[in-house]
Amino acid sequence: MKMLNPNIDIDTFFSNLRKGTEKILVLDYDGTIAPFKVERDKAFPDKKIVDLLKKIVKSRDCTVAIVSGRKAKEIARLLPDLNNRIEIWGSHGWEHIELDGSYSNSRPAPEVLKAIEDAAKKVNGYSLKGRIERKDASIAIHTRGLEKKEQKEIKDKVVPEWKDIASAEGMSLVRFNGGYELRDKSINKGSVIREIIEKSGKNGIICYIGDDSTDEDAFAELKDRGLSILISYEDPISSNADVKFDSMDELIDFLKRWSRACGGER
Repeated sequence: MKMLNPNIDIDTFFSNLRKGTEKILVLDYDGTIAPFKVERDKAFPDKKIVDLLKKIVKSRDCTVAIVSGRKAKEIARLLPDLNNRIEIWGSHGWEHIELDGSYSNSRPAPEVLKAIEDAAKKVNGYSLKGRIERKDASIAIHTRGLEKKEQKEIKDKVVPEWKDIASAEGMSLVRFNGGYELRDKSINKGSVIREIIEKSGKNGIICYIGDDSTDEDAFAELKDRGLSILISYEDPISSNADVKFDSMDELIDFLKRWSRACGGER
């Protein structure tokens, strides 16, 4: 564990958490609770983490949410044991599955949808079957598992064209762990944290855990309002996170402490 924010003390955080009446744990999916996989439909989370989350959600004063770039229903499929026990925010916040299973989503402006269509046309002619992911407000290329030559071709040819689209339409082109994503930036993981903070009010004690650049909006939104944790096997050049974990074992130990800090069962 490495402290990135000198004003944060983990023991003090857990002392406050035990006293809190509304404990909210928010986690990213890929690279955080589940390992990266070339076959993304097989990226299931570590069983120890699922078991801990199942225990945490039984508490009457603990809420768990997953916030992912994946589609919300895809996350639900990968976490069958937690369906209707956690909130799921998909597509970086554009989709939402409530605790009762109800689904809602936001729609981007027509010009954004056209930009996504234009971006899709830019990758025609490349052997990227199964690697292009279309979502409500974004399009992503997954490069994990590609040969270095193919990755370089995408970086040198497709990425500059997507950058031009992003600049013209006020979108963002993000390099994430395992690919590139062109997306509408009006809603992001920070937007989700802002909504969670507003709903929880002054009593909510919130922690967000993520692993890459797409989580930085959430880390920034939680600054001086909760605890943010970056999972990374390298020292980040810069991050808005308060703490860095560099192993799955550190995450599991943290979740065990969170579970112990929770109250009785619902």
